[in-house]
Amino acid sequence: MGYDRQLAGFADPVPRRRTAGRARDALHSPAMSTTRPHTQKRRDTKRGGKRPKPERSRLIKGHKNAHRASRRPFHLPTAALTVGGLGFFRPAPGTWGSLPPAGLALLLLALGASPLWMTVWMGVLLLAASTVCVYWGEYALKRFGRKDAAEVVADETAGGALPFLFLPAAVIGDATVVGAVGGDTIDHFVNAIVLAVVGFGLFRLFDIWKPAPARRLEALPHGWGVLADDLAAGAFALAAMQLFVRFLW
Repeated sequence: MGYDRQLAGFADPVPRRRTAGRARDALHSPAMSTTRPHTQKRRDTKRGGKRPKPERSRLIKGHKNAHRASRRPFHLPTAALTVGGLGFFRPAPGTWGSLPPAGLALLLLALGASPLWMTVWMGVLLLAASTVCVYWGEYALKRFGRKDAAEVVADETAGGALPFLFLPAAVIGDATVVGAVGGDTIDHFVNAIVLAVVGFGLFRLFDIWKPAPARRLEALPHGWGVLADDLAAGAFALAAMQLFVRFLW
């Protein structure tokens, strides 16, 4: 017993230090490291390394345009909701979706359509785009992952048709290119472009601004909420367009 105690008293402390060193090395080994990759990147940046470039989705995180859905499958519902794929264009897909009414209005003005036919054609476009939003509203939620997805621009097409309703005959006559003679052809074509651009710009202004009650209408269920706010913006644009052509033209 006394001999064992003597041996314990003269025990070599070196193995203990070696054991502690091995444990310390194991904690700092790559397998046991708890350092996260992004933390390591920050440390490398502080040491003079290159800062990683942020992803595009992070730059616009939280915005409805940050996520772009896949074009496939591109069948009838997707084609109708995106107005032939215009909703997939970037930037500003809503602006792309507002172009068809302005383009149709420019064509009808240049051809000299009567006020009745101008209103009929714009009404058909308005009705068709509105039907698409309401009928495939639930499908759009499943297809694009959110209620008012950026890819769905049929609502912008419907609202963009409203400013071109009920244009006076005199205004349409000033923009008619067919049948114009000499220098009047250029003047009439310029007038047609001005009317199309003003109607387009007024709708985009009110669509982005969304004065009351346009923003509250977004809370309506399914496709009605997607459509109603754009129709309200189109109604404001229609009123502003009537003031323009009747008092400022």
